[in-house]
Amino acid sequence: MYKVKNTHFMRHAIHLIALFLITFSTLSAKTVTADDCQPWVACQQFSYVALPEDGCTTILQASSLADAGSACGIVPIMEVLNPGPYTIGTYFFTVRASIGNQSADCSGQVIVQDKTAPEPNCINQTLFTLDPQTAFNEAILAAPVDNCDANPTAFAFIFEAVDYGTFDHDWSIVDESENYSYCTSRTTIRPIEEPYCTPAANSSYEYINQVNIYGMDNSNIFNPSGDDNGYGYYVNEQARVSMGEHFGLFAAAGGVNTISLGWEVFIDFNNDGDFNDLNERVYHNLGSDPTLNIDIFVPFNLGYLGKRRMRVFLQYAGTDGPCQAGAYGYGEYEDYIIDIRFTTWNPWGSQPGTDQDIVDAEAQNINTQTDDTPLEIEVNSTSPLDAPTLLSNRTIYPNPARANTPVHLQLGDRHGISQLIITNTLGQEVIRVSVLENRAHIIDLPKDLPAGFYVVNGLDANQQSLWAEQLVLH
Repeated sequence: MYKVKNTHFMRHAIHLIALFLITFSTLSAKTVTADDCQPWVACQQFSYVALPEDGCTTILQASSLADAGSACGIVPIMEVLNPGPYTIGTYFFTVRASIGNQSADCSGQVIVQDKTAPEPNCINQTLFTLDPQTAFNEAILAAPVDNCDANPTAFAFIFEAVDYGTFDHDWSIVDESENYSYCTSRTTIRPIEEPYCTPAANSSYEYINQVNIYGMDNSNIFNPSGDDNGYGYYVNEQARVSMGEHFGLFAAAGGVNTISLGWEVFIDFNNDGDFNDLNERVYHNLGSDPTLNIDIFVPFNLGYLGKRRMRVFLQYAGTDGPCQAGAYGYGEYEDYIIDIRFTTWNPWGSQPGTDQDIVDAEAQNINTQTDDTPLEIEVNSTSPLDAPTLLSNRTIYPNPARANTPVHLQLGDRHGISQLIITNTLGQEVIRVSVLENRAHIIDLPKDLPAGFYVVNGLDANQQSLWAEQLVLH
């Protein structure tokens, strides 16, 4: 019983001692307030601040210029005593950090910079002139816009040899703070007068996005033209093609519409300033294919030699010709140049079809007549043929041949030709022969034809070319 009472007494004593210690500690502790906490602040000696993109002045923010704190853990309030507004330049600033009635200051320098590049404001334009070079010098971009510099400098750093056509000008624009921006303006330079109709179309929904023309001797055109607002004038883009052969054409549509698309291709073969002649619409199709991938045949006709205008047309719901985009008016036209050349193999030495020589028709001066009247000759035979038949029952043999030796034109019994015309390299007719359609013929050419290059062209009753072949006499 004595031990239990003693234990109870000890516990009571310990409780009283603990209560005394807690009370004494509370009474002796010092209370910390904001007015008793001293802040500190440290400024950056040199700070850089950029102007906003939409203005030419800025207000200094303390958080970007200094750091602050306190030993008691209270975060001070910072402010810039001279916040601005400031324009481009160098300035002194003071930042104050405050906790209650306590404060601390620091100072430094700030450099306000313009880091916003000017807006280049490139525009596309069409100029009409008699002198393409003068037009190029006038083809400047619209006044660029800058947030602070009233007169940013613009200059074109890529110049091209200029003729009529459409050209991209690459521009660089720099402001007083040496901020650069870049853009490309497209300038179309057209003659004041030209015979071809200016097509009308609205490219809001569909346009020609790309045209590739596969010419000879790597004279290819790869033109990602994009939207030209209805008409692209790319006559500075030229591809060489061979008379009597095919060349490839690829085109792709752009825009939001990919249904009911019509494609047309025109070539002004006779160079008369329009696309209205019978054989000058070389392709047309109304379908839904957003791409065009075709081969185009260039007829044998020496009158077609030289640079010729080609017009590619994409239209919504129609194929309405080379000048007007039909009732709906949607689509786009693009013009190019194909340079038709006369190519032949060399009859002296190599085998036919191996060596290719470009023959300048204007440099040749071959004519078998003293006037412009073609020679009429008689058909020598309508008997069955015993010579080898080539090119679908139509052939010339021998070819090449020596001058003053017999040369025969052979037509099988399914040739479909009603007239044969032979022209020299100047495009002049030297022989014209009328034949019966679908009857076998062997036609002997006159032995007095001089050495040179000729084209034999077989026409049907509608004067459309069914067969053309080169004849070489040496």
